[in-house]
Amino acid sequence: MVAVLLLLIPVILRAPYIINRRSWEGAGRIVSANGYALLFFLCCAAQVDSLKRVVLAILTVFLYFFIVVGTQESNAAALKTVYDLSAINRIT
Repeated sequence: MVAVLLLLIPVILRAPYIINRRSWEGAGRIVSANGYALLFFLCCAAQVDSLKRVVLAILTVFLYFFIVVGTQESNAAALKTVYDLSAINRIT
């Protein structure tokens, strides 16, 4: 039950933005503080011997998906930069 609830935290943090574009994240606030809190709680849960394997599996899954999302976001930023520069060059 704890593992399922921990896995739902990132989805729950993103759900308001997906449902409503005017949510607090859409207003420019970021969820990094929540991410650090999640990491802290996972590290605290890793101290319990019975939860150690589950928490390490969750951390591995999070690390993989954070790397994938970070790569996609940096590729999108690079494409946006190229597009904006091309638009400026066309105008000038």
